[in-house]
Amino acid sequence: MLDERKYKAIALLAENVHQKTDIAEIVGVSRQTIYDWLKDPEFVAELDSVLQSIKSFGEKSIKSNLAKYIKNVDILANCAESEKIRLEANMYLIDRVLGKTTSKIDVTAESMQINTIDDDIIEQELNQIEELEETEK
Repeated sequence: MLDERKYKAIALLAENVHQKTDIAEIVGVSRQTIYDWLKDPEFVAELDSVLQSIKSFGEKSIKSNLAKYIKNVDILANCAESEKIRLEANMYLIDRVLGKTTSKIDVTAESMQINTIDDDIIEQELNQIEELEETEK
């Protein structure tokens, strides 16, 4: 069962501001106790629940202001004084819509497995075609 000290430790861990040694001191336990708690399934489940709540709150907050953020990036893309800022904002918007290019692809005959054909072979085949056409007449 989780007690008040464990809940306090969970809150401090979720803040991700303090070192585990500092958390142990604030809560009034040893550093080893904090590490032991982090092996306790009930403690870990509660910590995960708190972290998930924080993440969900953040995502909801961002989503609720998404139109404003897009408008701000659009303003930067079109009106920023710095050409570099305008370029980066435009590239960001393009990458978000079309996806970011991850690598350069060199196209070569070898990579496409194109076989080169010898001129003699082509000439032989043309001769065969001509012979066939003459025999058909």
